[in-house]
Amino acid sequence: MKKIVTLSFDDGEIYDMQLTQLLRKYRLAATFYLCSGFDGEYGICKNGRPYQKMRLCDIEATYRGFEIGSHSFLHRGVEGRNADALRENIEKDIDLFSQYSERPVCCFAYPGGTVTQSAINTLSAFQPIRFARTVPTKQRSFLPPENPYYCIPTAHIFDPDMDMIISSFKSIESNQVQVLHIFGHSYEIAYHCNDGWKRMNQLFRRLAAIDAQFLCNADAYDIVFNSAKNK
Repeated sequence: MKKIVTLSFDDGEIYDMQLTQLLRKYRLAATFYLCSGFDGEYGICKNGRPYQKMRLCDIEATYRGFEIGSHSFLHRGVEGRNADALRENIEKDIDLFSQYSERPVCCFAYPGGTVTQSAINTLSAFQPIRFARTVPTKQRSFLPPENPYYCIPTAHIFDPDMDMIISSFKSIESNQVQVLHIFGHSYEIAYHCNDGWKRMNQLFRRLAAIDAQFLCNADAYDIVFNSAKNK
């Protein structure tokens, strides 16, 4: 039986600098989905939260050792977007981030988590992208996804039932590959009730103690779909 733990974080805000250091502390693998159209921009979100994007000149050092995925050039969703526009937005990410990463950019995260069948069809015919990820649902499954372009994380980093989720994952027995995929944003940690970083430290410590493989998204889903092919 194989158990895999994989993490992913979106949007590329400056708090990723602190987050990558914490991940390194616990030797956890992760994929960061970034938008190449932002270079240090800052301002106020519609909900009143201040934001500041990573500077492109800091990407190589910050994400060294981690996987970088595409989150669309300017975080534009896939709804109503034709195939050419979707590919163009991803290609811009691939062209830029390939300069900063030793790994190929082969994963995509749907901005806002919205998925359409048209986008799945476009991505499945778009050779550079092998996997695409959305956001968690209430199902909280450890089962491998059936479609590589519709990968659903198990849970959010601040899921109120995280203790139960981790305990269930540790105790599960199956001949099938099981995946615990945890997703979030570094800004959520920074702005979480003044204890976000403390809680992440506790979460990562618990994850690191699991008897499992710790892989970035691409490596995790390579195993998942290769196992399915070999059945």
